[in-house]
Amino acid sequence: MGGMRRMTVTLSIVAALAIAMGLFNLKQKVGGLEKELTQVKRDIGSHREMIQILRSEWSFLNQPARLAEQAKTILGMERIPPKRLIRLEDLPLRGPGNGITQIAGSRQ
Repeated sequence: MGGMRRMTVTLSIVAALAIAMGLFNLKQKVGGLEKELTQVKRDIGSHREMIQILRSEWSFLNQPARLAEQAKTILGMERIPPKRLIRLEDLPLRGPGNGITQIAGSRQ
C-alpha cells in the first residue's frame, strides 16, 4: 500500500509541474499576443490619420477651379466655346464599309 501511495504522490507532483509549465508557457504566449495587439492598434490609428491627411490632400488637388487653372497654364487648355459644340444628331453615321453614308437627322 505504501508503494502505491508514493507513486500516486509522485505522479500528482509531476502532473502539477506539467500543468504549471503549461500555464507559464500559455501566459507568455498571451503576453506576446497582447503586445502584438497593442502594436497593431497603434498602427491602425496612425494609418487612419494618414488616410485622413491623404483624403484632405485629394480634396484640395481635385478642386475644379484648381484643375481648370492648371489645365490652362500647364496644358494650354481652354474652355470650348458653345458655338463649337454640336448635337449628337449632327454627327455622321458610318455604314458597313466604314464610310460615311449619311448625316444623322437628314433624310435622303
